[in-house]
Amino acid sequence: MKKTFTIQEIANLYNIGIDSIRYYEKKGLISPERGENGYRYYSLDDISRLNIIRDLLSLSFSTDQIKDYLSDFRLDHTIEIMDHEISHIEKELLNLKNKKVSLVNRIKHINTYRNVETDTIKHIQMPRRQCKEIETRINNDAETDLVVKLLHRDNIKNVVSIGDLDTGAIPVLEHHKVVANAFQSVFLIDNSDDKYDFILEEGDYLSIFYRGSYSQSKSYFTFIRDYALANNYTFSNPPFELYHIDNRYTDVEDEYITEVQLHVIK
Repeated sequence: MKKTFTIQEIANLYNIGIDSIRYYEKKGLISPERGENGYRYYSLDDISRLNIIRDLLSLSFSTDQIKDYLSDFRLDHTIEIMDHEISHIEKELLNLKNKKVSLVNRIKHINTYRNVETDTIKHIQMPRRQCKEIETRINNDAETDLVVKLLHRDNIKNVVSIGDLDTGAIPVLEHHKVVANAFQSVFLIDNSDDKYDFILEEGDYLSIFYRGSYSQSKSYFTFIRDYALANNYTFSNPPFELYHIDNRYTDVEDEYITEVQLHVIK
């Protein structure tokens, strides 16, 4: 049986690239002998070590972890390293489970709202909702996306991603009238954190959904306010929008679903 092997023979044996073998050498994981011609020659001991290296890499150990492991190659250290990796895997499994829950919830969310009844005002009861807000005048969708990202970066720590939270915006009012395509703030509804900027109070709300372009916002804000006044509701705060299906889920504007709500007292 051969006792030494060239780098090409080793690469063929493990079905890996020559660069990978050179990288293992650079990281100090293997130390092939050099022939008089300067070529690398790998011994049976090197193959034994490569078996361990490839096995640990398949278990997602890093090369630094493998080097640490092989530098103190004994049973107690083997168990210690493997226990540490088990803990890491358990954290990854929990993270994957949370991601799955998030994806399942988003599918439910989309299916709930994609066929919702639009253009009809309804009287609904809503619970108390905690909101985190950035107050800044916004005049287009791109600015809204940026503000939402800033909100997420600065405040949200316990969710998988921004898609797990309801997003809304409050319009600019001038002389008690809604200004077209202008918002005074963007907010996220997050009841999981004790820190918040304002509260959407529990109680009675008027609600109307619309489909499509946000250029319709002003007309729906005006419509819901006029409806409230005509039906003897009182209100002290402006209406606001909630973006149930938006550019987080689709580029097709006709698929957008937005809800306008107004907190009222009869």
